[in-house]
Amino acid sequence: MKQPVQASFTTDASLAAASSGTVSLRLKYATFVASATTLLLVLLTQSTGFSQVVSFTSSPNGSATGSACTSPSVSFSGSVNSTVEVTSANFDTGTLPSGWSSTGFTSSACSYTSPDNTNYWWATTNTSGVRWLESSSENVSNGGTVQFYIRYGKGSGSACEELDAGDEVVLQYSTDGGFSWTTFYTWAATTGSAWDYQSISIPSGARTSSTTFRWYQASNAGDTYDHWGVESVVVNATQSVAITSWSWNFGDGTTGSGQNVSHTFPNVQGTTNYTVTLTATSSTGTTYTSSSTYTVTINGTNPTSGGTI
Repeated sequence: MKQPVQASFTTDASLAAASSGTVSLRLKYATFVASATTLLLVLLTQSTGFSQVVSFTSSPNGSATGSACTSPSVSFSGSVNSTVEVTSANFDTGTLPSGWSSTGFTSSACSYTSPDNTNYWWATTNTSGVRWLESSSENVSNGGTVQFYIRYGKGSGSACEELDAGDEVVLQYSTDGGFSWTTFYTWAATTGSAWDYQSISIPSGARTSSTTFRWYQASNAGDTYDHWGVESVVVNATQSVAITSWSWNFGDGTTGSGQNVSHTFPNVQGTTNYTVTLTATSSTGTTYTSSSTYTVTINGTNPTSGGTI
């Protein structure tokens, strides 16, 4: 595992709409992750169905140290990701979305309350001994995420009975119209009875123009046993964005251009924080901006007239 760098590193991101139009974005979750060489900004959208975000990485990550004679050179690399919601299901009306299918279910059970206090999908009757919830077939050829809540029953009620080992629910995908399925995530029977939020990256094998996802329970003791439910499902697909220009402001009075740049900061003794800003412009004229604080420390004493280092 890469160890984090000890540095002062703050990040914000904003979306600015040019005259060609606006970008509507409603955030549900925002996650910032820093490793030894990368900063990842992940924005997960809710029901508006569309988002774009610009981010950049730096190496060294977040901070650099130089001497009185040597200023640090830092590499920066920008990226823009577009996320489109291709299908979703909240089950609020007690029905399935178009193109979805499942075994028997109810829209509430056991006095359980969903995270947003609305209806949810709760497995009841099985078909030939199995239970499943299956999405529509979607284009996720560039990857994306499957986001949802899941929980298992707890107790011994007719619709609330907890799972036994071997009756776990798995998440699968099919790229051939449901003829074959591949499991890429499993929830152990000991996961618990609270709603558990999941955001799972779509694996490389599932990245096709026609992929179906399903939640599948291959074994259960009958209609009144081994219950589980799903809520607020969103499948997001990543799409490429055509960027025509990358503009950098390094916060020290200098600028740069290009997706990947190197910059040497001024030789200023002590510790200085610079606000580095990347602005990316798409082929449609829309601009996206991200700013981060980069910390530079210069050790030693600057040479005086006639002095040496």
